[in-house]
Amino acid sequence: YPGALTDAALTDTHAFCITYSGLLVLDITTATPTVACFLPMPDDAEGIAVRDDLAYLAPEDVGLRILDISDPAAPQEVGTCPLPGGHGDVVLGPHHAYVADSYLGVRVFDISDPTAPAAVGLVTIGPRILDLELDGQTLYAAGDGLGLHVIDVSDPTHPVHADMIDVLGNICGVKARDDYLYLAAGRRGLRILSRAGEEIVEVGDAPLDFDA
Repeated sequence: YPGALTDAALTDTHAFCITYSGLLVLDITTATPTVACFLPMPDDAEGIAVRDDLAYLAPEDVGLRILDISDPAAPQEVGTCPLPGGHGDVVLGPHHAYVADSYLGVRVFDISDPTAPAAVGLVTIGPRILDLELDGQTLYAAGDGLGLHVIDVSDPTHPVHADMIDVLGNICGVKARDDYLYLAAGRRGLRILSRAGEEIVEVGDAPLDFDA
């Protein structure tokens, strides 16, 4: 397939992969994945999320593109929200999609009507937000050299930048589980933060030793 693969989302039967040239759909029902479909797309996208037979993509200068994937071999676009800006990771709340804008911060889209997604919120952080993690009403945004940002999305139309955790390394990934946050910090390896108390604090790390 043409173009570098930047993100993927899974269902029980298919993998939906974003490349710089379009959407690659793989049938993963057997030990050897096969190509079910390749849908060329004009806009670079770097993030994808899938839920309830719909795929949500964040292409450059489009904002949000929504595809019907009920037939994985023939995805069909059902809605777009043209919006100048960057492109990045996508995570889904009950009625909203959160998209990392690589120039500004995080944009919020109302997806209650998939045929008419609408931009309803923006929190300005700065460039190069690489990964998002939504946990309840809190959104975590990992920034390349910017640490970890904590965003209150209890009102998705008015996201509030609540905190910024200064973590060494270029943070390119974040996952939340129980009382902990796990950060991919580039050459500094894995860093672990506790959010059990009033403040988020670093409690462990697993640095990479390239000299070993």
